[in-house]
Amino acid sequence: MHSQLDYRNGILVGLLTHLMCGLQSVLNAVAQLINRLRTHDHITDAVISLNWLQLLERIQHQLAVLAYNVLHGDAPLYLGPLILIDNLPSR
Repeated sequence: MHSQLDYRNGILVGLLTHLMCGLQSVLNAVAQLINRLRTHDHITDAVISLNWLQLLERIQHQLAVLAYNVLHGDAPLYLGPLILIDNLPSR
């Protein structure tokens, strides 16, 4: 389940907040199941122990990786024109 939610998080950009909260609760339920927690136990430590990011952080990470791949020529060519480069630092 986790890998299915993690696949191509970039398409979730602009998702409505209530839908994002629903997906985050699914991630929390999976973490709860993996760590065998009860329903009233805190989920924060379980998510940290799994080294999982929150949904919004996952989306931002996916976009950053995609932009990096476009800038370094590792992404499909059709994505190149979609990235506007403004004052790119020298290093």
